[in-house]
Amino acid sequence: MNEDVRGFSLFELLAALATISLIFAVGIPGISGFIKRIEIQSGVRAVTSSMNYSRYRSIELNRKIKYMVENNSIILKVRKNDQWKSHKVFKVNKNITININSFPVFFPTGRVAPLCSVFVRSDKYLYKITVSIAGRIKILKI
Repeated sequence: MNEDVRGFSLFELLAALATISLIFAVGIPGISGFIKRIEIQSGVRAVTSSMNYSRYRSIELNRKIKYMVENNSIILKVRKNDQWKSHKVFKVNKNITININSFPVFFPTGRVAPLCSVFVRSDKYLYKITVSIAGRIKILKI
């Protein structure tokens, strides 16, 4: 009987396990940094897209829209019958903090008042997003 058994030796299995462990040990810090960058970019994208949405929706509805930040959520309110009524809410990742220095109002003419700065912050990154009177949005990494 010919016993031609093929397989891996214990040494080969240990070497492969050590190599895989080394790859994970080196790669995990890089992956966590990548995830933090994705989270902050997601927060910045949420702020800028909600500002653009506010501006275009204000023009479309021919109504004022107020842009607010409360409890790490972006809240848009529409002016109806001399009252601000909730229109839309954008949720933001819980690892991101959003601060705003004023609550701008988007007008049907495309203008915005007052000038506004929004700060999007994580434990490692900080972005400043400003909106001008003309409704232009500028993003600055600080």
